[in-house]
Amino acid sequence: MGFKKPPVVEAWIEFKFALTDEVSTWDEQTAKVLMQRCYPAFQAVTFFKSTQIEVKLKDGKPEFTDSKEFFERIKAFSPDRDRCIQAGRDAFVFNQLKKDTWRGYERMRDAALEAADKYMGFRDLHEFTSIALHYRDVVAVPRARKSGISLGDWFRIYPEVPEDTFGTMSGFNFTVHLPELCEGARAVVSVQSVPPDSYEVTDYKFSIDWHVISADNKVREIEAARGWLDSAHLALRSTFERAFTPACLQLFEPVEGD
Repeated sequence: MGFKKPPVVEAWIEFKFALTDEVSTWDEQTAKVLMQRCYPAFQAVTFFKSTQIEVKLKDGKPEFTDSKEFFERIKAFSPDRDRCIQAGRDAFVFNQLKKDTWRGYERMRDAALEAADKYMGFRDLHEFTSIALHYRDVVAVPRARKSGISLGDWFRIYPEVPEDTFGTMSGFNFTVHLPELCEGARAVVSVQSVPPDSYEVTDYKFSIDWHVISADNKVREIEAARGWLDSAHLALRSTFERAFTPACLQLFEPVEGD
């Protein structure tokens, strides 16, 4: 099953790497060279740093004795801002953002693997410690202007509050683990209500985050990563279709095919 209006607003693939003593220094200058050599088309570069402050107690009062600044990661966007890369000392993230249309999983996967391969070559890294596939969906459920909705009419995964004891529910945020969703992986789904922009809205919006992370240490190289990502994506697609009722799936205009 495919969808003319997929609810995906963002997806990303995160790679974690095994560091060795021979790995090159990671600092702001190194990150700049990385961008120039490997990702010259990406712009709007942002550098993220953190500061570690050492505090000691003297006569019961805090005394600031030392501070160190650490460079953490670099973030940059493609010219049309529908893709984003983030690089850190032992991690690389490729984000695909929905603009007018959703580019699809396969294009994201291929672009992410190519970008990660360049990062590994630049940093002289050879193995992954983990890979994660993430999707963020936003679902807008229509409602009558002065009435609420029954979550069970739209979702098969949702919180339930006994109305006779607690009253009605206006917002929620919950997370569940799905240990058997994908072989050799840990899977989590988070669902939360999205506050309305105004009182005149005619629908309720919900954000659904899907996270699948490799967990068996068998995914160490690019080709193994490709196979694992494909299996994780298929598992998420199947679970996505089972997470919503037929009425909710109709909001995305289902069509035959992938």
